[in-house]
Amino acid sequence: NRSIDPRRKRGERCARGPLRVRATMRPEAGLAAGAALSAGLLVLSGLATGAWWQLFTVFFVPAGLLPMALGSHDSTGVWGSLGDFIEALFAFSMFAFPTVLYRVDELNGLALFLCYASSTVALVTIFTMFRLAQSTSYY
Repeated sequence: NRSIDPRRKRGERCARGPLRVRATMRPEAGLAAGAALSAGLLVLSGLATGAWWQLFTVFFVPAGLLPMALGSHDSTGVWGSLGDFIEALFAFSMFAFPTVLYRVDELNGLALFLCYASSTVALVTIFTMFRLAQSTSYY
């Protein structure tokens, strides 16, 4: 299959064997690993307190991704600025919501730290994958 290894020519068979390792990683694999790590940190924060309110931060990720997926960085003017504002609003909310929960004594310090770590991993993963997808010819 040529989609697995783009360096192979059409019709060329791949070398079989246990030591064949692919040198490059697709953006989807990094996105999946970052999402799993971020979700795992959120679950750990829930286990640290027994309260699961912080899982609502999961809803801020797709809401912040929507303007990126629609190409707000490619456009200028009002729509580009609105998309940037929405992305910043939801990125801020990923950190503000656990802080509010901490201030009303719903989270302890460990759970707050794990929520912050989860949000940081999610944002770094998202922005890195979008940068990688824009700078390479994967798509």
